[in-house]
Amino acid sequence: MVSGNGRYTPLAIVLALAGFGGMAVMARETLRSQAPPERTWEHVLTVSLLLCLILGLTTPPGSFVQGAAYRVVQALVNLVLIGAVSRTFLRRVPVFSSCRAVFFAAVAAGFALRLAMPVVSPSPVIDVFAQFQESAQHLLDGLNPYTVPFSDVYRGARDYGYRTFGYAYLPANILPQTVSYWLTGDIRYGCIAAEAIVAVALYRTARPAPGRLAPMLVVLLFLFHPRGLYVIEQAWTEPFIAGAFALFLWLRDRTPASLWPAAAYGYMLSLKQYLVYFVLHLFMIERRPKALAAAAATGFLTLVPFLVWNPASLFTYGVMFQLETPFRPDGLTVVALLYRLFGFTAGKWLAALVGLGVGVYTYWRFIALGLPGYLLAVTLTTYAIFLFGSQAFCNYYYLVSVLCLFVMAVHDRPKVSWTIVAAR
Repeated sequence: MVSGNGRYTPLAIVLALAGFGGMAVMARETLRSQAPPERTWEHVLTVSLLLCLILGLTTPPGSFVQGAAYRVVQALVNLVLIGAVSRTFLRRVPVFSSCRAVFFAAVAAGFALRLAMPVVSPSPVIDVFAQFQESAQHLLDGLNPYTVPFSDVYRGARDYGYRTFGYAYLPANILPQTVSYWLTGDIRYGCIAAEAIVAVALYRTARPAPGRLAPMLVVLLFLFHPRGLYVIEQAWTEPFIAGAFALFLWLRDRTPASLWPAAAYGYMLSLKQYLVYFVLHLFMIERRPKALAAAAATGFLTLVPFLVWNPASLFTYGVMFQLETPFRPDGLTVVALLYRLFGFTAGKWLAALVGLGVGVYTYWRFIALGLPGYLLAVTLTTYAIFLFGSQAFCNYYYLVSVLCLFVMAVHDRPKVSWTIVAAR
């Protein structure tokens, strides 16, 4: 994600493929029940965090940040944390109270940098930001965002082979965006709120306990991902997906018998079309008809107002536009690599086939592992869909990063607690 901000480069595709291989190795070790000793795992996470902090110094936090002050502050935060994390988390016998002090200070700094991003980069020149801001205003004005055009921030100089007329995402996205715009004047504060849910869910899912460092480390890895601030600046929708997924995990961990986790899952599924294989993997951990109905009903309810308002525009822009977007040779995908080597191109059918194959295999292979198996299945499947898709950029691999962090959060948990909730 750092190399080329998620666009295709030879280095980036090598790293993306290596990351997929690393996840496959972790899956194999999980199947063998060969998790590393807890202290070894904590060292792995700490070194990973230090690497992220160092990488965060090598590239600007955003593309349209005004002035140098924000960049200086962000760099100073990273430098201070490199020293603080090294002195506390890497000790032979870490002092837990010192680690907690560093953790809470780092969390405060991470969210302060996020909250400042819309201020220092108020108008990033990217189509999704203009689309989301203006469509939220259209909805508040009583206009159907699927039938009202938004501004072309590129002024005709760039179209990537497509140009949408109205809002081009499923309705579940515009609901939190509009609430955020109404409350703050910027939809990106909604993204930050979703990231807060991710941070809390990571911490709780990792089973915090006196002396355990992994729950703190996975949260800091999330907050100081070297492209995390960039994702917020650009206003992509993936933080909402990550937040809904994290909410599902958090609720399921706390109240597995209720229907609220299923409702959160159904909302997540209704955010973007590439989440289709999450439907298959839901059956790894949930078989109750009521819960499945709650998930389906929640997703359908997000569509109802716009189905009633203008079904044709919803179908054209909210559903089909994302499915019909053309191949992007600048995407971080295997198809982009093949295009450069052999002139090969492919539509979304290749990603669908690969996703189906990996999804079915991981469902069968990991179903007996409970929560770790479910997380490995959705992570490997989503990763494979993006790698073999017609386009994938920084925001796509941001979501993969979040899924990987949840895998890491449960990798050394004292006890695996999830099993299939069967129909009764």
